[in-house]
Amino acid sequence: MTPKPRKRATLAEIAASADVSLSTASRVMRSDPRVAPDTRERVLASARALDFRPNKLAHSLKTGTASTMLALLIPDVDDPFFASVAGGIQDAAAKRGYVTMLGCHKNSCDTAERIAAQVVGFRPAALIMTPADRDEVPPSVLDEVRFGTPVLLLDRPASNLDATAMVTNNEEAMTALTRGLLAQGVESFVPVCLSAAMWTQAVRLAALRECGAGRVGRVFAIEDDGGLDAAALCAEIAALPGRVAVVGLSVPPLIQAIAATDALRPRPAFACFDTHVLFERMSEHVYAVAQDARGLGERAASCVLDMIRDGVGGIRRIVVPASGPRFYGGVATG
Repeated sequence: MTPKPRKRATLAEIAASADVSLSTASRVMRSDPRVAPDTRERVLASARALDFRPNKLAHSLKTGTASTMLALLIPDVDDPFFASVAGGIQDAAAKRGYVTMLGCHKNSCDTAERIAAQVVGFRPAALIMTPADRDEVPPSVLDEVRFGTPVLLLDRPASNLDATAMVTNNEEAMTALTRGLLAQGVESFVPVCLSAAMWTQAVRLAALRECGAGRVGRVFAIEDDGGLDAAALCAEIAALPGRVAVVGLSVPPLIQAIAATDALRPRPAFACFDTHVLFERMSEHVYAVAQDARGLGERAASCVLDMIRDGVGGIRRIVVPASGPRFYGGVATG
């Protein structure tokens, strides 16, 4: 038999249990110094005994005091990059007394607006957001900007909002990756990406094309159903001259490309903008630059918390360098 849910204790019940007035109990819960030590301890003992949990949102709305909640809207925690970013933000925020509310918009503008409209109802102190499809932030976030809520754009700027953005050095890192491949004798490149219209993917693709000097073939993007066109990808690789490298502009499409080309001989080279724990365990070599996703999250949290403390200030583009490139994987099998 399912036990009946326990009723939450109220502040009035704490006051009655401690034999004090409601206003005295309230002062104790707010850490107001105008309460005698023995009275404070009696109220706190009653709160512990009744397992009392203050409603911080209600208190914030009633008193007008600042919220200690950050809202984080990212594409998906299935993406290891954003999962690590979220972990870094949560830990850095917690060290400064803030909690993090997470929403995943799946790169859908409609989903982003639905989540944002719910999140802002909790009056977060600030929002950290990766723009969705078309690099847009939803109307509810634009409204928060007009109300003065600090907003930090993460991983990519927005097409419809001028705000401080924290990004990786996409162009420089992709140029270094491409030059490294050319030095290894690669003659042709096949890019695979999430969406060629996405800001990060477009910047990386432009750098690959510029440094690749006309050697870049057809671009393959993950379709709406989440998969690359494997047959067309293999045909493109087979048709290109010289040694071919499949270049992932993000991790998920490269992992799909490696699986899709398993039967191809000779094998193409593989390279990627960012790394994955699987790369170290693969028989294939993957030549990659690495983003410090967790460090990026920690810096994002620190930046937005400073904005809360000091005011939004001017609009900035904060660039965080990637490391490498270097080889990953190449583990012997059999």
